[in-house]
Order: sequence, then structure tokens, then C-alpha cells
Amino acid sequence: MRIRLETSDRLPFWIIGDPSHNERTEGSEALGESVQITRNQQTISGAEWEAKTFYDRGNQSVMVEATARREFETEWERHQFLEMLAPTDLTEELHRWEGDVWLRFPKADGTFNESKMPEAIIALTGKQLDGAVGVRLTYRIQAAGFDIAAAQAGVEKVYLTADGSPTDTCQMMIYMTTVGGDFDTAGAVFAGSAPTTLALNDTLVLTIGDNNGVVTSRSFQVVTPSGSAGPGYLPLELAAVDNLAAIATALEGVTSVVTKTGVSGGRKFLYLGWSAAPIGTADEVIISLAFSTGYQCGSTGDDYNVASIPDTWLVDDNGVYLIADRITS
Repeated sequence: MRIRLETSDRLPFWIIGDPSHNERTEGSEALGESVQITRNQQTISGAEWEAKTFYDRGNQSVMVEATARREFETEWERHQFLEMLAPTDLTEELHRWEGDVWLRFPKADGTFNESKMPEAIIALTGKQLDGAVGVRLTYRIQAAGFDIAAAQAGVEKVYLTADGSPTDTCQMMIYMTTVGGDFDTAGAVFAGSAPTTLALNDTLVLTIGDNNGVVTSRSFQVVTPSGSAGPGYLPLELAAVDNLAAIATALEGVTSVVTKTGVSGGRKFLYLGWSAAPIGTADEVIISLAFSTGYQCGSTGDDYNVASIPDTWLVDDNGVYLIADRITS
């Protein structure tokens, strides 16, 4: 079993069994594990009663305990790892101690199943140095129960995704929310202020024009999950920031338009670029956005903010971002 913690302010972190690690030399899956389900139940009895009465008071909880072994290159590196579990400055801690916990069960054929423990808390209940550079850690995870509807499956593979600064002629990154930074990287704002995020029934019109006279336009309306958009609009399900792939899909096959989705600095983004060099003047190459909220912005080939994507991440086949916990400095 592998155990992953997901929180609102961090990328996912593997508490036990990081798939990017060599299990023989860096980190193992759970070596010992137990699951305990408890409820608050009460027995009521009286003198000379024929039988006792039992009540289930609820207050269900689930507790998972698991141990894993980690291996480091040096004793100092092991000590640095342990320091990051309990720093005085909490911004430097290796991982949080509460959030959604995923239990992953790998299979021999490379596939896996995952179970979710929402709003869980994690405690480190045991630590034992193991050999010259190893350590065994025991974790206790507690939650109200399992979210059965959230269970998922996938293929357990690890990929390295390395992104640099794109060099397309005209480009823009759209984050679809102001949480954590600007709404977008448009070179100019033509009207209004960026919305905090898009709400139900808001519309977005995206226009990409090149200086060869070709203009591509796509219109979207924010709808409930599996909902239908109005005439002339493509559906963009709530929350829009979680469904940016729908915009990228709508632009697939458009000549010279580059689209990609990802995570940079912990924020989900949609990258848009027009990759061909200008034939005439650069200001004829444009990417623009217009929202029903009154916000309008855009970039041109000679006036745009460089959309820097500096992060390098490991992801698995389900797109889960992996955070390596090896100390590098």
C-alpha cells in the first residue's frame, strides 16, 4: 500500500511509498498496516433484566496505521529529512498533517486502485533509526470514514515533465482564479477587472488571430457538472479551474495554436500560444479573452508577458504530481 496526502496549499505528497523511489534503496511501500473501524456504542442494563439493551451512538471513525522504511545516501541526509518533519518554521515542514489521504493499492500488472479518506489527520507515532542511513516511520491516519464514490483506478507509471519558458510568438497563461496570483498573463487589459473566479452561467470568448487573416474563436459557458451550455457556447463545467482541459480540447487541430494544461507553482493553468513567426507586423498576432463579467484582456506578438513555466515535476499516469522528498542542499 502507498499513502498520499493532498492539501489545498501544497502539491500531493507521498507519506509512504513514493512511486518515484526505488523501493530497495530509497523508500518502501507500507511494511505493516492495519485498519480499525470504531463506533460509539453503549450497553444499558438493570437489576434482574431479562436482557441488556444496546445503542449505537454513531461517531464513526476509521484509523489506519502503517510503517515504511526510508533509505538515504548519508547519515546527515537522513537527519535533514527528520528535521523537516518538525521545523520551528512551519513553512519549511516536509508535509502537512491534515488533508485528504489516498490509499493506493498497486497490482502486479502495473495498475492500481485508490481509496479516499477525506479530511483526515496524520500522526507520526513511531520512529526508529535503521542501520547507518535508514529509518522506519510509523504513521497513524484517522478520518470519519471512506469516500466510496471517490474511489479510482489507473496505471502506475512515473513520468518526468520538464517545462521551461515557452518561446511562441504570442502567448498567455490563464489560471481562471486569482487565488495565489494573477488571473492571467495578458499583455494588456482592455476593460474591467479580472473576476476572482468564474461562476455558474458566466461566459468566456477566446479569440486567437494570426496575421495571415485567420481568426479562431471559441465561446464557453460555465455549467454544472454534465450540464448543457446555451446556443453557440461550449460547456465549461464548474469549477472552471478544474476543467481547463475542455478549452484545450476545443482548440485541438487549429493550425499553429499551441495549448497545454498543467500546474505551475501549485496553480493549475491553461497555456495558449500562437507559434508561427509573424508574416507582417507583430501587432496583428493576437490572443484575447472577453468575459460576461466585463473583463477583457489580450496579448499581441510584440506586447505580451512571457509565460514562464519553470517547474519540473514527476507525474504518474493519472496526472498526480509527485514531490520528491530527497534533500538536495
